[in-house]
Amino acid sequence: MNFSSLVARTLYVVDRSLRKEFPADYYKRCMYAAFGTQALLADAGTDAAIVGGEFLAFVVAASGERAGLQGFGYGEGESSHYWVQAEGTIVDLGPHYLPDDARYAAAPLPFVAWSPASALPKFLRYRAQIHYSSAVTLQSTPEIVARVDAFVRQCRARFAAQRGQPKLPGWVLADTRSLQAAARGGDFWAQNALRFEGGIEEADLPF
Repeated sequence: MNFSSLVARTLYVVDRSLRKEFPADYYKRCMYAAFGTQALLADAGTDAAIVGGEFLAFVVAASGERAGLQGFGYGEGESSHYWVQAEGTIVDLGPHYLPDDARYAAAPLPFVAWSPASALPKFLRYRAQIHYSSAVTLQSTPEIVARVDAFVRQCRARFAAQRGQPKLPGWVLADTRSLQAAARGGDFWAQNALRFEGGIEEADLPF
């Protein structure tokens, strides 16, 4: 299985597992998503590590009347979001979930597998505060550790049971070409992300 197919399969499995385990607030469970994603990628022989820090992504109202950067940031030294970095690629469900917790009806965002992680676009911002070892274990209360471990086991079982390449409920933002292809195909978020990219200076971004 090539890397892009592995990532798509992993995102599908972790997304489905989150929605099943946490139906009321799956979009707030980035720590669980990161541990599930890291485990599945590592199981496949990929060097994948969890990263903690801040993140923002461009969000646009479905009406087109409002737009801006939203996410999790300004944590005063503590990580407010967790994602995975593997093969120089940021793998994250977080942006895809932003419309589920937006203050207004927002256009759907893609899943993220952005490469290279060192060259971020203006519409997708990550500021790493800590890189965890690929062999990191969660240090928390026994109840939370047990729940994370159970979630990872569920992800592994679902991954092993999956037959064929699953179809994600959305597209994957992998690079500028994937963004441009989505925009040409009529994706409203991609079209507006390109406008945002061309209309703001790096110096005006929060980070």
